[in-house]
Amino acid sequence: MYIHLFLKDLLSLKSKDGLSLAAASVDMLDDGVIMSNPDFTITWINPAFTNITVYNLKDVKGKKPSMLSSGKHKPECYAYMNAKLNAGER
Repeated sequence: MYIHLFLKDLLSLKSKDGLSLAAASVDMLDDGVIMSNPDFTITWINPAFTNITVYNLKDVKGKKPSMLSSGKHKPECYAYMNAKLNAGER
């Protein structure tokens, strides 16, 4: 399972405690999480992402998630995912 968490979702949590709880929750997930800016440039990853991919934040920060493309999927698959993300869908 892949989760793309938008910063605007986190910002909807009004209190500092809410943000701390959200951050702790994402850190504890077994699924890899990438946070990106509106240009889809990676700004943060959770520990599970590193466990799954072996890439740490220094390796991926400032890069696009497309760096993870394996070449095993058809271009249509990536186009579909990008369309969903661009539309703000999950």
